[in-house]
Amino acid sequence: QTLKKPVLFTEFGLSSYHKGFEESHRDQLLKTMYGKIYESARKGGAGAGALVWEFVVEGMEEYGDDFAFVPWRFPSTYQLIVEQSCRLQTLFEGQPQVNKSLHAACSN
Repeated sequence: QTLKKPVLFTEFGLSSYHKGFEESHRDQLLKTMYGKIYESARKGGAGAGALVWEFVVEGMEEYGDDFAFVPWRFPSTYQLIVEQSCRLQTLFEGQPQVNKSLHAACSN
């Protein structure tokens, strides 16, 4: 029996303290997670979205942990986040819960 409830993948990330850490490793993790989630959503599966651990804004880094980062400081990472948001927005467009401001960001 299927519950037909969305699944939100939460609190995943990559520690910057990990030996040999590079930003490209975080990008690869995001590509993998986002790809699986998007394919699930596209096929009508349970995948609905993801919450990366941990986004912070400038000036708040000291309150984060070793997973914290400011997304827009890393253009390739930030682009992946925007692209995934836009891909999911396109799938769910027309549904009441879609954020109208996201539509503007995806139109660029």
